Amino acid sequence: MDQLKNKIAIITGAGGGFGEGIAQAYVREGAKVIVADIQDAASKRVAASLGSQASAFTCDVSNAAQVQALVQHCIDTFGIPDIVVNNAGTTHKNRPMLEVDEATFDKVFNVNVKSIFHMTHAVLPHLRQKGGGVILNIGSVAGIRPRPGLTWYNASKGAVNLLSKSMAVELGPEKIRVNAICPVMGVTGLFEDFMGLPDTPENRAKFMSTIPLGRFALASDVAAAAVFLASDAAEFFTGVESQSTVVAPSDGKTFTVHENTMKIAAVKPLDHITVVSLEHAIAAPFCTRQLADLGARVIKVERPDVGDFARNYDQRARGASSHFVWVNRSKESLALDLKNPEHLLVIQKLIAKADVLVQNLAPGATARMGLDAKSLRAAHPRLIVCDISGYGNEGPYRDKKAYDLLIQSEAGYLSVTGTSETPSKSGNSIADIAAGMYAYTNILSALIQRDKTGEGAHIDISMLESLAEWMSFPMYYAMDNAPPPPRTGASHATIYPYGPFLAGDGVSVMLGLQNEREWVSFCETVLQMPELATNPRFNANSLRNQHRSELEGIILSVFAGLTAAEVIQRLDDAAIANARMNNMADLWTHPQLQARKRWAQVDSPVGPLPALLPPGVQSGFEHTMGPIPLVGQHNAKILQELGLTLSLK
Repeated sequence: MDQLKNKIAIITGAGGGFGEGIAQAYVREGAKVIVADIQDAASKRVAASLGSQASAFTCDVSNAAQVQALVQHCIDTFGIPDIVVNNAGTTHKNRPMLEVDEATFDKVFNVNVKSIFHMTHAVLPHLRQKGGGVILNIGSVAGIRPRPGLTWYNASKGAVNLLSKSMAVELGPEKIRVNAICPVMGVTGLFEDFMGLPDTPENRAKFMSTIPLGRFALASDVAAAAVFLASDAAEFFTGVESQSTVVAPSDGKTFTVHENTMKIAAVKPLDHITVVSLEHAIAAPFCTRQLADLGARVIKVERPDVGDFARNYDQRARGASSHFVWVNRSKESLALDLKNPEHLLVIQKLIAKADVLVQNLAPGATARMGLDAKSLRAAHPRLIVCDISGYGNEGPYRDKKAYDLLIQSEAGYLSVTGTSETPSKSGNSIADIAAGMYAYTNILSALIQRDKTGEGAHIDISMLESLAEWMSFPMYYAMDNAPPPPRTGASHATIYPYGPFLAGDGVSVMLGLQNEREWVSFCETVLQMPELATNPRFNANSLRNQHRSELEGIILSVFAGLTAAEVIQRLDDAAIANARMNNMADLWTHPQLQARKRWAQVDSPVGPLPALLPPGVQSGFEHTMGPIPLVGQHNAKILQELGLTLSLK
């Protein structure tokens, strides 16, 4: 992820939407970025989220003096820019052309077109001094294929598209490349103005139906194109107006980003795999989201109108459900009533074309519909069927309902978690996560096996068995009716000292010792009591654990005279593992996640949302980070593919 290493970029309109996505992608690829926006708070928010590789600047791009100041700020902060992205834009409301007044017309052309004039005058002398550079102008498909009701906006973007080609012709001999990126409509701050209607799911669906691939453009789409076109790999290439072709020779062409996610590393491990999922809640959706992360096409089947009930668990993610947002990106939503025979026919046709079926419906539900593994694999031998349930497809507990907390209880998790007085559940859905992870890895194994044998498989995942595997340490500890590990809150049950300790400033520090060498170092450097290392009450872990109350008092008496920062410094000096006791706000802004560029952005029915990239920095491909769908958003598209005309609500 170093396509823009050591590059310096100015991005206008970077306080949200496409511009924010471009800024995030540029920083991930190693660039330093000036985040420019007319909204001061927005530019500062984005720059702060990107860390030391970004700097905020408030700028009205229609003002020549402010644009000059923006370029100078870049030079003073990072140096002469290599890349300028003219992304700032505006529109008038979707309405007949004669209802747009002159002041609004002037604003549209000043922001969309004249801003490029100002930026060119401000930055071109510096690019010439540097011996080359890249200018990217964010145009629009509206400048190529005009949308009704947006005549003057269409004209401004048509001007951007054309002037980009003309600039490329004139500046090409000076090694200054100019390109236009032309996205379709996206969910940005201008979205409602583009539609000219209230932003409701119904109105979104109406406009989405005019886009061939069935979704709006994402910030990640535009960002992927912007990364490539600014990189050295594009030295003699621009792009073509295609949903999947990323390069073509001849400077000055228009690069149109269509609805699909454009990635330079286009080949992905599972981009040949189609997954149909009869899913709800967490376990199955978490499994299939991870398959989607690897490029699989995942079709999520939901109830008409209400959809997956996890959509309504809460509204904490800017109006969307925190659970649903987490596990449902990059999927297509197909709304069907599986009790309706016509709708069931759709599922049967869909499964006939699929590689994998995942389901976590109530026990026996798929068998009643004829969608059980035995029936399906008889008709489709290459199909991989993965059932996820609380207790598995056999045994006395087979038909019991199972929710995450109930499985935590059955698996003995609660018995070893919490304080001595109060058993406590996990703060996340640990049983669902375990089942989802084992479903995911079993499906990957089955796909590899199918490549060798040509045969599919039936996978039966039990939440109880998944969490029981993770309970193996406490089970072995309590083997043959031995006492189980005690509940010790945030402290380790059998290793001491290992847990939170309060410093003199009231801040807790988490630390952990793993061996006797660390114990000696802890006594000498942290406690500065070297004689304690050989004290017969503490010179082995089992003894320290036995006398933990006495040892805790010694540690806290030393820490009482130190701040948390001073304790951490001593621990670092002694090479003792330690950590801060972070909360969720701390995790959102964790410096390590920022330094490793682990944040991306995905679209959703409530607008763009931040999302962590999947764990594992990959050099061979980029994970898919697609949008979170509306209920039934892809019905028309999927029915058309199947050759069906069934009207689904």
